[in-house]
Amino acid sequence: MSIQYRRAAARGLLNAALLAGTALASPVLADDGDKPRSGEGQVVLASADLGYQGSVESVLVTARHVQEDVQHVPVAVDVLNSVQIEKTGQFTINQLQISVPSLYAATSNARNAAVNIRGLGSNTTIANDGLENGVGFYIDGVYYGRVGLSQFDLLDLEQVEVLHGPQGTLFGKNTTAGALNITTRKPTTTPEAQFVLQGGDFGFYQGAGSVSGGLLDDKLAGRLSFGYTSRGGYVKNITLHTNVRDYVNSSVRGQLLGNFTENLELRFIADFQRQVAHTASTDDGVVTTYDNGAPVADNIITKAARFGYTLPTNSVWSRITDVNSPVQANMEQWGVSLQADWKIAGGTLTSITAYRAWNWYPLNDSDGTPLSAITLSHIVDHQQQFSQELRYAGEVSNDIDYQAGLYYFWQIVDGYTQFKYGKDAPLFYFPAVNPIYTAALSGYHTGAVSNPQTRSYAAFGQANWHITPELTLTGGLRYTYEDKNGIYDNRVLEAADISGFTPAQQATILAVRANFSRVWGYSSSLHNGNLSSLVTLAYQIDPDVLTYATWSQGEKSGGLNLANLPTTLTDPRVKPEKVDNYELGLKSKLFDGSLVANLAAYWTEVGDYQTLVYSLQPPYQSAINNIPRVRSRGFETSFLWAPLDKVGIGLGTAYTDATYLSYQTGPTPAERGPLATFPFTDLSGKPLASVSKWVITATIDAAQSLGLNGPSGIGPLEAYVHADTRYQSSLYTNASDSRYSRVPAYDLTNLRIGLRTEDSGWDLSLFSNNLLNQRYYLSRSLATTGLITGLAGDPRNSGITLRIKY
Repeated sequence: MSIQYRRAAARGLLNAALLAGTALASPVLADDGDKPRSGEGQVVLASADLGYQGSVESVLVTARHVQEDVQHVPVAVDVLNSVQIEKTGQFTINQLQISVPSLYAATSNARNAAVNIRGLGSNTTIANDGLENGVGFYIDGVYYGRVGLSQFDLLDLEQVEVLHGPQGTLFGKNTTAGALNITTRKPTTTPEAQFVLQGGDFGFYQGAGSVSGGLLDDKLAGRLSFGYTSRGGYVKNITLHTNVRDYVNSSVRGQLLGNFTENLELRFIADFQRQVAHTASTDDGVVTTYDNGAPVADNIITKAARFGYTLPTNSVWSRITDVNSPVQANMEQWGVSLQADWKIAGGTLTSITAYRAWNWYPLNDSDGTPLSAITLSHIVDHQQQFSQELRYAGEVSNDIDYQAGLYYFWQIVDGYTQFKYGKDAPLFYFPAVNPIYTAALSGYHTGAVSNPQTRSYAAFGQANWHITPELTLTGGLRYTYEDKNGIYDNRVLEAADISGFTPAQQATILAVRANFSRVWGYSSSLHNGNLSSLVTLAYQIDPDVLTYATWSQGEKSGGLNLANLPTTLTDPRVKPEKVDNYELGLKSKLFDGSLVANLAAYWTEVGDYQTLVYSLQPPYQSAINNIPRVRSRGFETSFLWAPLDKVGIGLGTAYTDATYLSYQTGPTPAERGPLATFPFTDLSGKPLASVSKWVITATIDAAQSLGLNGPSGIGPLEAYVHADTRYQSSLYTNASDSRYSRVPAYDLTNLRIGLRTEDSGWDLSLFSNNLLNQRYYLSRSLATTGLITGLAGDPRNSGITLRIKY
């Protein structure tokens, strides 16, 4: 462990400890009233929320589709309940990672998002409509087929469970790396309402709430949830005179819960969300020579000089950009679902029927300058999906319980891609004015359609055999058959008339155009069946200590490269990804329940790992590749300690060694040398992109009764503090492991202090995220022009929150 790592980790832990320790002098007894459930992963332990009285309460999870105490489930899982999420102010998947060491989420925009668990899932922020993520995303039992659907604000949450490792037996659809199982609050027959108002730096404000109550005696209840979030940008566009890295998110969800008979419960959900966002990367320097000393020919400085243009900055921390076209990431989604739970024959039959749709409307400025070299470069997506799950949970005897079911999933993604080159393109891409290059590129405009379609069918079963009261053997199988097909068709929409050129000149013009946007089309399909399996042996040493060993095997379906592929890629089909996982775990409650200590160690090997690589060959598009062999191994620890009433301390650690075991034909780092000299690079033995070897999280919570009431008799009041910190070691954000894609290690500390009534009916708090105003990267990259670009993380932002619950 490096000195830099130890110092940064220690600094982050000390920050959290000092902030919490100095805010409150001494704790007192917790409220004995009704208390929400506590969580295992992130540790927000304020007494009015979690009722800690020197012990850690039990947590119920549905990680195996039935309610169980998380400490008795032989699965590595982090749990965040609604109170914990509210404490940290988290309302997106990207923000949740501060609480879960094994979770990594990064995005350049919502479509191009990477979500990993234990280093696996998606390792680049480049998207392809024919590739699916290895981390499954579920809300209220419904699988979300595109990662973009997970990038909206999370609304009115009950609980978030982050399951580590392959979950193919029960969750099934593309969960080779793990799954996020999210549940929202159900309607209640008892009237209740809650509202939150927030405001802060960069024009941040948020209004959200929910109301619930009975509609038909005790037979029917309804719930309406809504939210609106807006934040201004912190990156200045000096060409368009706007601020970017801003966004607006609006959400609404309606639910009905019916219990018309004693044995049947129906839950209907309908939701709609819309998001408007603008983004842009920032220049972060220029590389003018390759590692071998050769100059980078026609680099960005040379190109700019031809136009009398100077790069605006050489540091991402200037937080400025100068692109001359808006860069937007707008999207919307909606869906409906119906869940029926029918108690029959001593068990429960569950049916979940769902339809969802997602629309993606981007704009990009791909030349990254105020020049009109590329005026259009974007992919508009319209996604639709339908799913049906039918499962039964029951018992054969007191010693054997089981689940079995069927699953169907259909999805289509209609994509429309446009590329248009502007008046500056000829001189930007070629060293001198030439009428042939002008005719080839100026105004050259292509449009492509693609429509990858998936039909997936599965049958699954899992059973627990309680060999003795202490020893349980779990086995599971899932067979999945998938049928995928689609077309890609790229055509010219606009182009200069070349009839006045000679045949030889026309051939040159057409060849230049093909290098930038090849006109062609094709269709492709694949069909494959796969078997996922799981065997777990769990031993309950005593009521508070569980040990387990697991072997699991999963498969992520193959994909289709439906894009303007590099000329070297002749087969658009991508092979399935196959995973073998071995895991040992220990879960324990010690010292009369005041300490929860959980440990897990794992070894995961993946064959034909799917990743996206940006091609350095014409026409310079991303494509899905299979990496022959990848390994992720490591360990995770989670400690949750309630040393005193109203005081909680948490510490989580994830060590992840994720490596390319075999990747002889990997992409070449741009700094190595010209592509003609180095078409491939052997990356065997190198680390996977988007994986930090070390992540440490820490949290401290405490509360102090004030013994007084607030205005209008509100009270009694208590003061509280929450502080959390996350340290992550360095990582690469490009599949080539280019050193210019390296994000250095950093730690972030957040603080919230407030006053509330002891029943949490009223809560007024001040918060500061990135309290120490750390400078950190979200991503970095090096283009073939030698230009280094980066996305800077959010600077310190502070504000105020008011929560009211009835």
